[in-house]
Amino acid sequence: MPPSPHDGEHRVPVSATAGLLGLVLVLGVVSVRFAVPGTEVAAWWPASGVGAGLLLLHHRRHWPLLVALLVPMSAAANIVGGRPVPLSLVYGVVNAGEVLAFCIALGGLRGRPSLLTGEDFRRLLVVGVGTGLGIGAVAALVVALMTDGDPWSTARSVAASHSAALLAVVPVFLRSTRARDLLDRRRAAVVAQLTLTAVVSALVFAPGQELPLTFLVVPLVVWGAAVLPVRWLTWQILAVSTGVTLMTSEAAGPFGAPDRIDAQMRGAMVQLFIVTLVVVALPLAIAVQQRRTALEDARRAASALRRERELTSAVLNSATDTAIIGTDSAGIITYANPGAETLLRRAATGLVGAPLTSIYAPQALRARREPGSDDLSTAMRSVADGTPVRQDWCWLRGDDSQVTVNVATTALLDDDARPAGYLAVAHDVSERRAAERVLRTALDREQQAVERLEELDREKSEFVSSVSHELRTPMTSVLGFTQLLGSGTGGSLTERQRDMLDRIERSGHRLLGLIENILSLSRVESQREDAEAEPCDLRDVVGAALAETEELVRPRDLELGTALPADPVVVLGQRDQLERVVINLVSNAVKFTPDGGRVGVDLTAAGGEAVLRVSDTGIGIPDAEQARLFESFFRASTALSTGVQGTGLGLTIVRSIVERHDGSVAVTSTEGAGTTFEIRLPRT
Repeated sequence: MPPSPHDGEHRVPVSATAGLLGLVLVLGVVSVRFAVPGTEVAAWWPASGVGAGLLLLHHRRHWPLLVALLVPMSAAANIVGGRPVPLSLVYGVVNAGEVLAFCIALGGLRGRPSLLTGEDFRRLLVVGVGTGLGIGAVAALVVALMTDGDPWSTARSVAASHSAALLAVVPVFLRSTRARDLLDRRRAAVVAQLTLTAVVSALVFAPGQELPLTFLVVPLVVWGAAVLPVRWLTWQILAVSTGVTLMTSEAAGPFGAPDRIDAQMRGAMVQLFIVTLVVVALPLAIAVQQRRTALEDARRAASALRRERELTSAVLNSATDTAIIGTDSAGIITYANPGAETLLRRAATGLVGAPLTSIYAPQALRARREPGSDDLSTAMRSVADGTPVRQDWCWLRGDDSQVTVNVATTALLDDDARPAGYLAVAHDVSERRAAERVLRTALDREQQAVERLEELDREKSEFVSSVSHELRTPMTSVLGFTQLLGSGTGGSLTERQRDMLDRIERSGHRLLGLIENILSLSRVESQREDAEAEPCDLRDVVGAALAETEELVRPRDLELGTALPADPVVVLGQRDQLERVVINLVSNAVKFTPDGGRVGVDLTAAGGEAVLRVSDTGIGIPDAEQARLFESFFRASTALSTGVQGTGLGLTIVRSIVERHDGSVAVTSTEGAGTTFEIRLPRT
């Protein structure tokens, strides 16, 4: 596990920081005071390992302050231990620099380093030994410049003691695997190993014990590598190293016999023993821990795989309405779920081992087979380019009946991206396809009926238009002769005859108006107008329409009010049709407004629309009848009761023309108070 850039971000309590600084001081004093008799160099210097651990536990932004505090602590340890003040101050700076260099080389700037892999241990070993050699060289230089001691001997001793200290102490502060589960499973072995190692170490290095039995401790520590977590093992090595150092400084154990080993050699033996424990035990512990982790991951993966397999099996078996069939690369069926058994009416034992193409209807395969292809490639064609698609196929059942299925076939690829098998997922769509065929047939019939109705409607419109044209010509002639008779061209008329002619003329005009309305409505509905849409100023349209209706207003006692804007109100449309809209609305307003009333025509521009309002103070329209006003031949009850003549087509024509111009028409009316029609058309 690589170190995280945020591992050093956790807060270390101030008390812990102070405790570690104090421990640096204490260990430094102890190391100097309990140096092997006859030497000036401590057998090992654990204070350097604690100082490195102090930096590794903190974020790098705190390192300058901590290094500045380590200098006086290390110097004070040397002074209290009895070394000269100038030399102690130099050693304080050197020891702090050693700790900083070690932490940077170990990768502490990127976060708290770990001790989880062999690579982590190799980095620790190389950096620890390299730092020890470096501090040894610096110490030799200091001795040569400030004392009369042996620089070469000092370099060897300092390099060994500091390397041993860094390798034994620093692992305690590195990240490692949590050990609670392991301790719970191996409690008895852990207790036995810790106890036996402590007892044997105490006996081997006991005062008066001079036999060379140090080899007895090594296999016990190796046993610890097999049963202890890495962090526990590092603590054990640290404890053994501390005990060996203290006992040797008191001339106890195999390394402490003054008559057998000189003082310089005793220190070297202690350092070599500590390094041996670290180099032998820690890599083994890391390897064992990695193996345990790998086995645990494998167990979890196997458990997850087993659960996934059980879940997959449950899902496949529960899909009773879906047929799922798996094959090998040759198209031989290797799996069939209960849904396939139900759909094909065959047991899975009868399907497994059979070719997948055996369940396909031969005529369906023949119909889709391309030249040079076989049945399997025909059935699997949908996955040939790696993009599965759904297709309808005809499958054979165990009772020789056929069923229409919708199949999605997927290729199962091996590591070389070649088909290792196929998976076919099918649904019975027989009833659905039959219903679709019935629906398509019904839709075709309905479409034919609609087309026939449209044809009949066109024929009706053409018939009405033709008849209307044929009626308008004789009606025009009738009215013309009626006017001639009324003018006295055919001789003088009696009052009774003149009254009869007036009635004929009025009825003729009503009939001619009906014919004109029918023709207008026919032209609008059949959309056979020849005129093209063009920009029209509605002010001109309203003016022309009012001129057409002037004869209707003149004999009446009505107030006609108009309000037109100063700026043009331009819409895209057919001018004559728009004039027809205004004429019909104004005509209705005049007809249904008693004398003394008012008719108003207002034109405004609102945003992107032109708004035309035609209002009156006439008889109004009942609320219940307003929704039917625009139906052909519909006339309101108020119009019928007052005896006002009309065809019931005027408003139908208005709505048809307005809608053809992408506009809308609305009506508001109060019975007995008047009516307002509002036309909205898009402006250009």
